Amino acid sequence: MASSLISSSEKTALEAVMDDVHETFAREITVYKDASQVVIITDPNFNPLYDTGGGTTESIINTPISRTFKVRIQYQDDIKKEYWDESNIQAQFKIEEVKGSVRIKFYASDYAWIKDAKRFDVDGKRFVLYSSFKPHGLFNNKFYTIILQPDV
Repeated sequence: MASSLISSSEKTALEAVMDDVHETFAREITVYKDASQVVIITDPNFNPLYDTGGGTTESIINTPISRTFKVRIQYQDDIKKEYWDESNIQAQFKIEEVKGSVRIKFYASDYAWIKDAKRFDVDGKRFVLYSSFKPHGLFNNKFYTIILQPDV
């Protein structure tokens, strides 16, 4: 019968160390979703189904939806390494890196909110999602990593 080389108490202790690493190096970023729209119609006779009511006065109020999260940030400024500069290397690896991109790592508990995000403010700069979400952790999927590219 096979048994684990690492006991459950040791796994718990190692996971606590990873939590401490995250809390030590994490910084806050702001994550934005699509703004919610509130349409205000001032004509009491307006029927939106049949577009009746004569001259309607309508205004739309966009309310931004955002939250801040503590994430670990790694700027991808070392793209000029030798293996990126070789010719046809993208054809082999199917990897294309964007200069100025950022990799962020956040808790899996924040995934439900961040998965629908449209824009990210990291250190005062605007970024958009560039990669898919990659779950990882020591013994279970406790963190997610994504790559963001500058929003130009």
